Amino acid sequence: MADDEIQRLRQLLEDEKRRRQEAEQAQLEAEQAQLEAEQAQLEAERALEEQIRPLTLFEYLDACHTYLFSGLVPGTLGHSTKGNAENADGKLRPHRICEWLSFADEQTKIWSQLLNEENEGFIMQRKFDSLHAIIAMGKKTRKKIHSEIDLRYFQRDAVTTPVVSVIEAFFENEQLQQLFGLQGQITFENHANTLTTTPTSSRPLADEFCIYNKGENVKIPAFIGELKPPHKLSLEIIQNGLKEMELAEIVERGDDETEEIRHCRLVAAVITQAFSYMIKAGVEYGYVSTGEAFIFLHFKADEPGTVYYYLSVPGNDVGKETGFTGEAEDHENRLHMTAVGQVLAFALRAIRTIPHDQRWKDWAASQLNMWVVTEEDLHSPTPENDEKPPTPYRPLKSAREFVRKSPVRTRSKTARSTCKPTSLLQNSSGEDDNDSESDPNSSRKRPRRSADVMVAAPPPPNRVSSYKGPVCKDGTRRYCTQKCLLGLLNGGPLDRACPNAQEHGTEVHKIDHTTFLSLLMAQILQEIKDPWSQPLGCESLHRHGSRGALFEVILFQYGYTLVGKGFPLEFGPYLRHEKALYDHLQPIQGVHIPVCLGTIDVSKRPMFYDGIADIPHLLLLAHAGTEISKCNVAETQIVSAVSEALQAVHALGVLHRDAEERNMFWSEEGENVLVIDFERAKILRRERAPLGNTSPNQKRKRVSKSMDGETKLAVRQKRIDAKFERELQETVGVITHVTICFCKLKEDSDTSVVAAYGAVDPNFANGAFLRARKLRLACGTIESGFGAMPQRNRHAPPLVTTTFILLHPRIFPIIRRHGNEPGINSKI
Repeated sequence: MADDEIQRLRQLLEDEKRRRQEAEQAQLEAEQAQLEAEQAQLEAERALEEQIRPLTLFEYLDACHTYLFSGLVPGTLGHSTKGNAENADGKLRPHRICEWLSFADEQTKIWSQLLNEENEGFIMQRKFDSLHAIIAMGKKTRKKIHSEIDLRYFQRDAVTTPVVSVIEAFFENEQLQQLFGLQGQITFENHANTLTTTPTSSRPLADEFCIYNKGENVKIPAFIGELKPPHKLSLEIIQNGLKEMELAEIVERGDDETEEIRHCRLVAAVITQAFSYMIKAGVEYGYVSTGEAFIFLHFKADEPGTVYYYLSVPGNDVGKETGFTGEAEDHENRLHMTAVGQVLAFALRAIRTIPHDQRWKDWAASQLNMWVVTEEDLHSPTPENDEKPPTPYRPLKSAREFVRKSPVRTRSKTARSTCKPTSLLQNSSGEDDNDSESDPNSSRKRPRRSADVMVAAPPPPNRVSSYKGPVCKDGTRRYCTQKCLLGLLNGGPLDRACPNAQEHGTEVHKIDHTTFLSLLMAQILQEIKDPWSQPLGCESLHRHGSRGALFEVILFQYGYTLVGKGFPLEFGPYLRHEKALYDHLQPIQGVHIPVCLGTIDVSKRPMFYDGIADIPHLLLLAHAGTEISKCNVAETQIVSAVSEALQAVHALGVLHRDAEERNMFWSEEGENVLVIDFERAKILRRERAPLGNTSPNQKRKRVSKSMDGETKLAVRQKRIDAKFERELQETVGVITHVTICFCKLKEDSDTSVVAAYGAVDPNFANGAFLRARKLRLACGTIESGFGAMPQRNRHAPPLVTTTFILLHPRIFPIIRRHGNEPGINSKI
């Protein structure tokens, strides 16, 4: 028995020990599982944080290439848009095309200046879109490029938008702002159908962009971009045809031409399109992009006949991955070779180069020949190569070292010891000739200016302009006053308040209006022998509408400074119409509309407007002032002045028909509003002629015969007055701020609406309604019950308002920008 008891007790002990061990093991496993879960959660949170946190510059370049650019897939000819890639007929062509051997060195200099020790702290800040946002955008870009519009969207999402974001971030840093002469942002403006009628040719206009360095009151052309779909200009054609060549040898077709010659002509024609645009815009830099390839272009100001090229193929130069590991000092990365990296450095270099003036453009054009398309060219087949095996990619010799050594790095003693930002801003005599045109002063911060001031542009580097001109002490020139130019027009006294009065005369103007026009014509059309001497006095202000473009006009001899509205040849009727309207409105010139000094014909040598259009005629006007949307004047004063100006126009029988904010300017001189842009205006009512003396019998006879006529005239007059009243109310409705109280924002149903209550000045409530209807909004007043308040919004806060507006869900994004808190100031 004793042994059995002992055995039983031993068994119990062993069982207990086993249970304890199993419990301890289970506890350990549970603790381990908990640790693993916590670790997984931490890793998930860390991964999420990495996905949603803003990126540094290097991370952003890497992400843009990996998730945006790598989504490019060229379409095939069989499933894509048809037509030729070239459209060089009538374009200014270079004499020769040469390889841009110093391109890599110049890009490296930009990166060295950007990533120096002083800027390192700013460069490493997290300022760019998150990885999550870029991946989401990348899903949209991953589709085949079958058309010009496909390429435009891809280029926007994968290249231009990221470049714009980076430069906007750089503008926040004062040192970078001054180093590269940044004005605030760069804008890519498509000019394919600007200032022209709808193209009737079967050959479509090129997809052309002018990239501007744009600030609050300044807009400067920097470089040109041109897009060609990859199925029309394949990488194989580019590799076969892009080489050094004399264009005179390949422009004209010969018998039994080789495929290589045909490819050379095609590439030369494509380059000619961008080159001609560059010359007429006065910018030395540009590029042609097919999405998968970039041909960067440059010419020297004193040698416009030679255009230099550099071929960049980011997909091949970089590969699927950039080699960036997250360490900023990693020398093996290829971030500088990505599409965003290349265009970014190229843009920063181009921005620092001052665009050339009209005199230089005319001189350069005179040195060049036109590309003339023959009948044989029109019937020549487009090279097709999609059925052939692709040719292996061969990078340019000048690019091989650039690929191997990355300048995109920081925290490297070697990099810091060789980085000398100050000396890099100046060209030594030993530098490559391709960099000799750099302007050592172009990186200085440009002064901000008000809208009624224009900057006297400095002469090109290493050149001395003969014009010293009447400028203010701060280096700017101010426009002549309305009263000054009115005196010149009518032979009135000199306005001593004009900033240029000292040049005009003493008590009266030295010249009359006719002499002014004659001298100005002679100055603008003078023979050009030296492109670096006195300017022509007619320079683009880089602002245009649908039919006209603005120029600054100066008569140097007497200091008259005004603006010219230029019209392309096909819009000549609009010029004549607007001139007739200004003549009709002569009684209110200088008071409610700008003074008009007539037109001049410069068709013997048309002005080039930013490479977009040739301008043969100019309408001369006094400068109107500052846009009412940008002036620091009380809204009530603006509304009153707009109403007064528009009523003055209506009193002379003119309906403006485009009375929007953009056509209303605040004049500091008269503390009033000037109305501009009468190309769409219409004269509805002429001034009535005074009645002559008649006998009583004649008068009674005339009345009895014209009773019905008078009735019709009265009806017509009422209709005209109603049009004037409607335009006045609509215009005031546009410029009147409306306090909007949002009650409910819902966009998940086709039948839902967004309700908003707008409080406006009761005197202009009708104008607010008219403006709302113009935007296709349902609207009405609470008092009248029109557009009654929805049942679900009865709990809305009490309103002191006369206006009730229902907004359709399709404009929900407009509202969302203002939030949905009561009392938000917005505009209808």
